[in-house]
Amino acid sequence: EHMQSTVAVLLALARQESVQAQPLRLRPIVEEAILGLHGALERTNFLVEVAIDDDCELIGNRQLITLLVRNLVENAMRYADQPRLNIAFQEDSLVFSNRISAPVIDEPVKPGSRRADSPGLGQGLFLVERIAARLNWQLSTSAQAGIFSIILKISP
Repeated sequence: EHMQSTVAVLLALARQESVQAQPLRLRPIVEEAILGLHGALERTNFLVEVAIDDDCELIGNRQLITLLVRNLVENAMRYADQPRLNIAFQEDSLVFSNRISAPVIDEPVKPGSRRADSPGLGQGLFLVERIAARLNWQLSTSAQAGIFSIILKISP
């Protein structure tokens, strides 16, 4: 399942239509991506809270944004200490936050970076960064007071 998700991201990045941007409402795209993971979220009793205004609009590519959101939700499901993820739009950034107790690895976005106990390939956040770059968004991470955040600054 994880490999299928990775291949879907790589294929989307390779397709020319993935660079076509248009005005989009963000909240419905985020909600659709979360609904696509409903079975996994329900099995793990994982809660995703969305704090994005209904009228929040941006310029972007629906497929890439959907893949980005799915990837980050799946990542949180694997690594969050509590079964909860908050997704919010704050000022000009889309922010994904969850609780952590283990220290964050150095350069979590670098290809091959992963925790010692991770069953993954260490490519998840690297692929998210590639999607963000294709959308002309800037990705940064933060780990403060037991909260790990991925901040995606949306370019106008």
